[in-house]
Amino acid sequence: MRSTDLPTLGRRRQRRRVKQRGYSQNYRDKLADAKCPDRDDIAAAAIRVAIELLAVNKPIDTRSFLVAIWKDLAAKGFSEAAGMEKFKSMIVARRRQIARKSGNPLEAN
Repeated sequence: MRSTDLPTLGRRRQRRRVKQRGYSQNYRDKLADAKCPDRDDIAAAAIRVAIELLAVNKPIDTRSFLVAIWKDLAAKGFSEAAGMEKFKSMIVARRRQIARKSGNPLEAN
């Protein structure tokens, strides 16, 4: 690589970063318009609910935990249907990751 290529490489990386920032912002705007929570919103709601349930020494069963998460997200103004779809897609993605790590390609599909 010639030394004259380095400035060109830096400018190209900078252009790509700017372009990616634009894509990311458009995605966040699209989620906001659809009132769809992202992964961080769901995680924050889950932590808030878990802390609340643990603080009052309530046993945590899966169903009441999920209901409490959706109530928390709804209180923040998110769409329940969009949130459920996002949550389901997160579960499917995690199942695929687990299947790949366990070496079972049939479960990864």
